[in-house]
Amino acid sequence: MVLFLITTYTGFCIFRAHRSFPSATSFPQVFKTVYGRQGQVYASVCVYSLLLLYISGSVLVQARSIQALFTGSAYPVALLLAAVCCFVVIQVRNLPNVGLLSIIGFVTIVIPSIISLVELTNLVGTTGYERAPTALVGSSFVPALIAVMDLVYSFAGHVVYFELINEMSDSSDFPKALWASQIIIALTYVVVPSIVYGMVGDATWLQSPFTLTLPPSAAMNSVLVLIIIHTMMGMSINGIVFVRAFQLRLQPKLQLAFRQRRTMVSNFESAAENVKIDSPDIWTWSAALWWGLWSALTALFVYFVDLVIPWFDDIIGLAAALVATQSNIIWPALFDNHLFHLQMFPKSPLRVLFNRFLMMIGVFLMVLGLFANFYDLSQAERP
Repeated sequence: MVLFLITTYTGFCIFRAHRSFPSATSFPQVFKTVYGRQGQVYASVCVYSLLLLYISGSVLVQARSIQALFTGSAYPVALLLAAVCCFVVIQVRNLPNVGLLSIIGFVTIVIPSIISLVELTNLVGTTGYERAPTALVGSSFVPALIAVMDLVYSFAGHVVYFELINEMSDSSDFPKALWASQIIIALTYVVVPSIVYGMVGDATWLQSPFTLTLPPSAAMNSVLVLIIIHTMMGMSINGIVFVRAFQLRLQPKLQLAFRQRRTMVSNFESAAENVKIDSPDIWTWSAALWWGLWSALTALFVYFVDLVIPWFDDIIGLAAALVATQSNIIWPALFDNHLFHLQMFPKSPLRVLFNRFLMMIGVFLMVLGLFANFYDLSQAERP
């Protein structure tokens, strides 16, 4: 719940930053405004790497759900189907079109969670599903840190807040959306896991996600179908933001490279910046084909990442420690203090001190999280 409060506060910091830089539609653009070109490059690497990890994680969960739904299906085949689903949902292209998908995403996580909890209640205590002991405080420091990093990762939607605010019909509604999303995340990733742990303890038979633990049944199949739909909703938002950034940076250069065969271009980089690409709102054959190209490359890359690293979910904590601690905690507090320094908002000494305190917490979590995850990865045995 501490993370819930911290990330809610930093979400409002992002909202204030957007009001100060209304033309900035992403973290990299804000970094460019405040810290120049080098800051933009640094933020771009962090943000879009994290988004790619998000998409890869969603595809992996979907592939496992497909495997469980169609017993006996090979992992590469299930993964390919999940990658195709990823490609399809990204064709939405426009973030305002994701509003309905977000509602579907909420429904398709709440219903399977309730069904799974009810089924798990009847399952615990039967043969093969014995309840294990619980502990208020664990005996191992490293797993505890990794668990904290997983929670940080769960609240890492901040990485696309600038994009979402920029495309809202009324950006003043963002605080309501922030509270709603934070409460849903807390219920999904804090309350439900706490209930599950209280029910089964540290049981070795519990799988991740816990919905895969249920034995084959009609309830299990309905849960898996809903989880597959839910992961597609997450793919759509993260995928659209990633592909759009991918397209904006590479397509102008690619178009200019083909054009350069017919005309001489003296300054390639400068000329590439002047190449215009179609807006996501434009639905022409050319725009659709270009978008299809970049989204297909993204889905293909994700497929091979998950194929080569089937234990990909084990590095979620590493990604959270390295990037999510920055986008969730450090950067919003840093920008908030920068705005006070520029006197865009009335100065508040207590808020400045609190922001500095949050930045220290973020750095602390980053350093300890990196240590714990690197240690865990070095000790783990991989197939």
